[in-house]
Amino acid sequence: NGYGSIEKISGALDEETLCKKIKNVHLLGIRSKTQVTAKVLAAANKLQAIGCFCIGVNQVDIAAATKAGVAVFNAPY
Repeated sequence: NGYGSIEKISGALDEETLCKKIKNVHLLGIRSKTQVTAKVLAAANKLQAIGCFCIGVNQVDIAAATKAGVAVFNAPY
């Protein structure tokens, strides 16, 4: 579907680093230590969805994601 650039990063990024890296990201997959704040979501100008590959979705500011039209889903396995 035209998504040719996939980057896997080991370990969680802090908020400032994530803000810099997320600018042109369409799909984001996170583990439990990554926090997707309203500030991160504001920096994500192309983000469509966030997959939380952990227990729950409490790492994501759901209100900010909803306001930005970003789908958030949980896929722990």
